[in-house]
Amino acid sequence: MTILLKKSKFKTMNNTAKKRLLIIVIIVLIIINVSALVTIYYNSKIKVKKINETNLQKEEIRKMGMYHFLKDELNLSENQFEEFKSANQKYIRNTQNISTELSNYRHLLIREIANKNPNMENLDSISRQIGNLHYELKLVTSDHFLDLKEICNEDQQEALQHLFIRMISVQDKEPRRNEHRRQHKERPHRRRGEN
Repeated sequence: MTILLKKSKFKTMNNTAKKRLLIIVIIVLIIINVSALVTIYYNSKIKVKKINETNLQKEEIRKMGMYHFLKDELNLSENQFEEFKSANQKYIRNTQNISTELSNYRHLLIREIANKNPNMENLDSISRQIGNLHYELKLVTSDHFLDLKEICNEDQQEALQHLFIRMISVQDKEPRRNEHRRQHKERPHRRRGEN
């Protein structure tokens, strides 16, 4: 009989311990779920706030024009403002020329690809030209940003850097205008060197 009493006490303690463990596990899971929900809510509010700020900034740029927006954001003097406009006009001329060449080479590339028997050497040469033009475009852009930086004083340079960072982060988040997702199976294609 003493053995039965000991087993009964052990069983009761074992059930009590199981219930306590189960309650602790449930409490931990509730805490984890609540934490996850709070994190999701907080992050969504931050994203909405950033999107709203970006949209407001875009609206300001649209209303005021880019030049006046930069003048106000960077607190440019009239002399600096004129230098900014001049540097920007030079940049636009340079990038338009490169963009025109890029467009011409893209058309050449498409026409060559469309040929019944595309010449792989021509495709390679055109692709290299397109790559060189992209490189040149990045150099022109870098030079332009350095020109703008040179016009600014230290405080303005810091503000300009923040503008650049915001511009880049917005561009990284926006889908590209001409990028299309293809939802078809990949077609077999000829590899370089194959006839």
